[in-house]
Amino acid sequence: MALNRARALHGAALAHRAWFALGARHSGGDIYRESGIWWTLPASGALTATLAFPWLRPGAGGAALDAILRGIRAQGRVRGASCWTLRPEHRTELGVLLVARGFEVGWQAHWMARDLSAPYALRRTPTGLEIAQVEDVRTWDHREDAHPDGPEWRRTARVNQELVALRPQQVWEFGAFLDGEAVGGTTLFVPPELPGVALLNDVGVAPEQRRRGIGSAITDVACSHARALGCRMVVLNATPDGERLYPHVGFVSLSRGQTWWMHRPALETPPTPDQVRFTEALARGDLPALESLPDDPDLDAPLPSGSTPLQVAATFGQSDAAGWLLDRGARFDVLAGWDLGWRERVAEQLRRSTEGISAVAPRSGATLLHEAVLRNDLALLRTLLAAGADPTVQDSTHHATPLGWARFMGRADLVELLERAEWDHRRDERE
Repeated sequence: MALNRARALHGAALAHRAWFALGARHSGGDIYRESGIWWTLPASGALTATLAFPWLRPGAGGAALDAILRGIRAQGRVRGASCWTLRPEHRTELGVLLVARGFEVGWQAHWMARDLSAPYALRRTPTGLEIAQVEDVRTWDHREDAHPDGPEWRRTARVNQELVALRPQQVWEFGAFLDGEAVGGTTLFVPPELPGVALLNDVGVAPEQRRRGIGSAITDVACSHARALGCRMVVLNATPDGERLYPHVGFVSLSRGQTWWMHRPALETPPTPDQVRFTEALARGDLPALESLPDDPDLDAPLPSGSTPLQVAATFGQSDAAGWLLDRGARFDVLAGWDLGWRERVAEQLRRSTEGISAVAPRSGATLLHEAVLRNDLALLRTLLAAGADPTVQDSTHHATPLGWARFMGRADLVELLERAEWDHRRDERE
């Protein structure tokens, strides 16, 4: 029987809710419902509160979100909040209300599922690789992990390992060992309230061992275990990095959802009522509401979501609101203009001034060239290079050039363009 994708997507939502609930209760927190919104409130500063797949009552969503955020702030310990949806809804009313209250638009979760009865072919794996269940949390201890900046996949695996002991026969941890050294891991969760469905979480491989089939091997062993437990399908949410892996082990796409994230500064200093009204008016393109604001807002200052007013207007595709801001003196933003479809205006702006074209953005650590690679936007990349952007510039997080990003992400057209640009750049430097 072919996979029923609508049923699988519903199962993905329920399995993720169960996983969020398990983490919250493990920390001493709890689960709540507020006006159609299901959310968790952990009792740990290492975790985030989570709004999982909310449904908003028409006209009451803002009040419901305000009540939830008051509860989160009153608890005072979590590091932030997140919201997850099954569809790419960042331009809907939910997105408007979230961004106005201090959430930033996050990455798109790629919901995927694997029918455990379907055949597939596994990639070759390195000699000396062993995949095994991990039952001792000390397996993930490593001298690098003693430092808070140690490998993230190891820290995540160690935290999830605690749930193995807490919920035996519900959570299993698997490790990949190459010649005895731990090089990867993943967590399988089978929620008892959802028979036949398993959730795969946190597939991670050491950076120096990626692209060798290790991630595929870990995933396959976890799926085989789920099949042995009687599960009919495995669901997951794939990050942009991970979504290239899962089709190799039988997963198919269900939908692209959306995440939003509120960080501690926005929790500690919530937006004022005027900021909420201003942001909602921008996101809705409500010019009468913008004209009736009681005070003149700072048109370039970041809002609690971290975006400037112009970036908010661009995020929601509100060109009239963006024009309203620029007419009143707001600073032009290249990416915002590009997102609004103002290609000629962006090119003209870059011809007049290239100030900041190779600067590293404080929030993302990326330059405009890196952003173009991340978006897989060949036209934007060409526009920036034609304006004089430095192709050898490095981001501040991975210390990689745009070409390095393009190669890692498998963007063949962008790799070709950036290789030529780097060669020309170095030739010009020599001359």
